[in-house]
Formats: sequence, structure tokens, C-alpha cells
Amino acid sequence: MPQNFGDWFNQLGLVTRASLVASVGLSAACSLNMVGVSSVILTSDAITSLQVWRFVTAALYLGNFSFPWLMTVAMFVTYVKNNEESDFKGKTADMVYMFLLLMGVLSAVSLFLKVYVTSFSFLMALCWIFCKRHPEQDLTLFGFSFRSAVFPWVLVALHLVMGQGLLADVVGIVTGHAYVFFRDVFPVSHNQRWLETPMWLQRQLPQTNPRIASFGPQVHPYDAGFQAAQRSGAQRGGSGSHNWGRGQMLGSS
Repeated sequence: MPQNFGDWFNQLGLVTRASLVASVGLSAACSLNMVGVSSVILTSDAITSLQVWRFVTAALYLGNFSFPWLMTVAMFVTYVKNNEESDFKGKTADMVYMFLLLMGVLSAVSLFLKVYVTSFSFLMALCWIFCKRHPEQDLTLFGFSFRSAVFPWVLVALHLVMGQGLLADVVGIVTGHAYVFFRDVFPVSHNQRWLETPMWLQRQLPQTNPRIASFGPQVHPYDAGFQAAQRSGAQRGGSGSHNWGRGQMLGSS
């Protein structure tokens, strides 16, 4: 168990650490007026002036320093950490590609809706993806435990009670659900993988954990390999695949 912040930070995965540093760094730079908020939010300049960093900064900027900001950062780190330590354990390239896909879709939708910060939708998308893949797991919010299957809706209800707009939550949920469908469900039903991580990214960020584990692989109900194994097992039958023959009684000729 980590004894201090340094131990805790070092135990985080690579993507979680990078996301935390980038998000806190952006908030610090804006809070100290080192960088203007207008330089990190999503505007049409991201396309017209090729300021492509806005697609990333708009998804990682959680606001200036405040108590609500601190709570939001804690939730953000939790959702990134949950994903990285479960379905993306040792699969840095896959997780980075998921980040890029989510940021791209959220940016396109937000530009259309004239929403300048995508971080809250990004947070909800990450929460939805984890909860959809692990519906039976319990998550804690302010000391109360909720099943993952309903946890995103608990967040939506909380935001509604707090008087926050629901647009960011809805956009995040729809985007996260689309990712789960096209990444986990569609390949099984149509045998097509549209969201496979590009090879160039896999070469830059090689897997540190084999995609097919030798024992106890971490899977979720929508995992293509998991469902394929289920179908194969069903075809072989429950008693095993080897034909041991009729057998012969001891002592018989």
C-alpha cells in the first residue's frame, strides 16, 4: 500500500500518470495566468488555423484551481486508472488510440454544438466504457457504493441536482457507448474490426502484456476473444473435447 504521494503516483499506469500531469499542468498554467484559457479550449481555430493541440487540451482542461476542480480531478484519475488497470493493462497503444478516438469524436460534436470544453464529456465517456464492460463491479461515490451498471446514471442525477447542464453527460455517454459497440460488439456480430489500433502506434508503444494471456486473462462480457472462446466451448460440449473411447472393464479379455 502506498505510503505517500510519490509511491501512489509511481504505482499508476503510464497513461494515468501522463493524463494527471497534463490535466493539472493545464489548470496550473491557466490559474497562474501563464497561459490564457482561450488558448486551450476548443474553437474553430483548431481546424482553420491548424491548432490541433486544442483537441487534446480541451479534453484535459478541468478548470482552474478550486475545490470542485479537485473533486473532478480525483474522479478523472479514478476513471482513467480503472480502465488502464483492467481492460488496457499493458496495452498502452490501445488506450492511447481510444483516447484519440474519443477526443476526435467529442471535438467534432462539440464544435457543432458550440461547446468549448470537452473534458466533462471525456470524463463521462471513460466512466461509461468501464462501467459497461464491468457491470457487476461496485464503485464508490462520496462514501456510497453503487453497482457499475447504474453508476453513470447516479452521476447524471447528481449533476442534475447540482444544477449543472446535462449536455456534456449525454454527449459523453453516447460517445462512450459508441466506442464499446464498435470495439467490442460489432467485431463479434459482423467479424469486422473498425477500431483496431494502427500498427504505427503499436510500434511506438509496444504492448507490455500479451494480448492472449497464458492464465487468467482479464476479459469482459463484450470481449471478442472471450465470446469466441465461449462459442468454441459450446460446440465442443461441456464434457471435454477428447474422445476417450468406450473403455474396458478391468480383468476382461
